[in-house]
Amino acid sequence: MIKTGKNKTILTDDRILLCSICLFGFFPLLPSRLKGLPVLVLLILASYFFFKKKKRKFPTREFLRLSSLFFVSFLSIFYTGSFFFPKNKIETSLSLVIVPLAFCLLHYKKIKRSFVFFLIKCFILSTTILSIISLYFYYDNNLFKKGGFRVNSFRKLILEIPIINDHPIYISLYLALSLLFSIAIFSIINNNKKIILIIINLINIFHLLLLSSKGVIIGVLISSVLFLILKLKNKRNKLILVFLIVSMTLLCIMYFPNTSRRFRELGIKSTYEKLEITNSTSLRIFVYKCAIEKIKTRPILGHGWGKGDSSLIDCYKDKSDYLFKQKLNSHNQFLDYYLNGGVLLLFILIYFIYHQIIISIKQKKYLLTSTIVFFTIQMLSENILNRQTGIIMFIFMICLFKFENQIFKLNKK
Repeated sequence: MIKTGKNKTILTDDRILLCSICLFGFFPLLPSRLKGLPVLVLLILASYFFFKKKKRKFPTREFLRLSSLFFVSFLSIFYTGSFFFPKNKIETSLSLVIVPLAFCLLHYKKIKRSFVFFLIKCFILSTTILSIISLYFYYDNNLFKKGGFRVNSFRKLILEIPIINDHPIYISLYLALSLLFSIAIFSIINNNKKIILIIINLINIFHLLLLSSKGVIIGVLISSVLFLILKLKNKRNKLILVFLIVSMTLLCIMYFPNTSRRFRELGIKSTYEKLEITNSTSLRIFVYKCAIEKIKTRPILGHGWGKGDSSLIDCYKDKSDYLFKQKLNSHNQFLDYYLNGGVLLLFILIYFIYHQIIISIKQKKYLLTSTIVFFTIQMLSENILNRQTGIIMFIFMICLFKFENQIFKLNKK
């Protein structure tokens, strides 16, 4: 009787933990104001499970590694001499501490593979619902008619969809992750589900092409190919699948109207010579020039957390009224960290990514490897770790896959 009661308690705890993890699976559908809700729920449950145990130990070293991006960013306030406390950045970045803290509190509980599988299914479902809702709004606003089928029309309308109204870059990010996850689970589901999954991904790919975020498309191509190369053992199947994915991507880039126009920007000479406000690549080139110019003024220590953006705005004053009015950030996470925290913060970011990739490969967690590579590619053209959406997805996915079926051995002192 006692044993049965204990097993029931464990089963209930597992179900509660599963529900908490799967709440992140519906992250794409959550309104902006509620994006932090899954993080808060996970922390509360993790704290409850941790303090419920009689013998409690905490993996401090692992926690410090996973939350190092936040702590070094905060430290830059002092070592740069800025002593400016960016309240908004601190609040937005707290998930870089809270999510690792929650998983470290759960270190003694195995994150079962079935939990991860269920989360992936929820995530794929939520992105499909997101695509269907979005496609309906595009249709209702006549964007599929001859005169309305323009990339900027879709990117602008996505911002106006009630409740969802997220940035097109992050909507694209959800769709790309859903595609990567679909590739990861394709071989382990039955044939009927495979057909459904193919249909779902055709819908999401169509939506991804409508939004035409170049960095996301390139990122999902590279990370998908990387996953197949690492995961598949049969060289023939590996070559066939890689060839098909690369060929289909190139065909979409060349012949899908929205996507081809966006990618043609990369080959136009004027993109790199003069500022064209309708050309996203041109905008980024001139933003990068300003970022590098400001980095040179404080190349070792940086300007201090939150001061990097203001230094960019000062540069825009002499370069472009448009850039100055828009107050664009660096659109490159590595440049952003270098601007704010100098060499130390840039090194921490690079080492963080490198360490997680090496560990994931050693542990043969190839989906984690591919996910980190995908986010790293996004960092080359976006400040993924400056928005709550990007931060939560980045650190949660790393912690989830890292802690899957893993219990840390704590040093006895």
